[in-house]
Amino acid sequence: MTTKPTAEYTNECSCEIYDEDTNENRCADSCEGWCWDDQLQDFENITEDLFAKYDSWEVKGLPLWGRTVSGKVFADKPKKLLDAITVNGLWRLKVTVEDDGLECVLFHHDVPMGGMFSVKGLIEGGDE
Repeated sequence: MTTKPTAEYTNECSCEIYDEDTNENRCADSCEGWCWDDQLQDFENITEDLFAKYDSWEVKGLPLWGRTVSGKVFADKPKKLLDAITVNGLWRLKVTVEDDGLECVLFHHDVPMGGMFSVKGLIEGGDE
């Protein structure tokens, strides 16, 4: 039995520290958390085989605005796909990489307990 790659990403990271002298947050000299560039690189790494095969995706059941949304997305780069399957706000995304796509759980203000959805790669011509 092969273990499937899994990961969790969020856009809530920040490279700030609290400055006790000024009682304010300020930019850190170095990032202690898992910053966005590192997360994006990790997502690129775990999806590399998928992006070698696919540049179009079928999204089923994306949890948005109190309902689910499905459709097709052209995304030839991992960042484009992340932009398509997340929201313009704070979010957290759990991802499991499958042979033909991703199984995901997205958390955001409309689904604080998380909503499951799938992203499947499409072969040119629309066939899976």
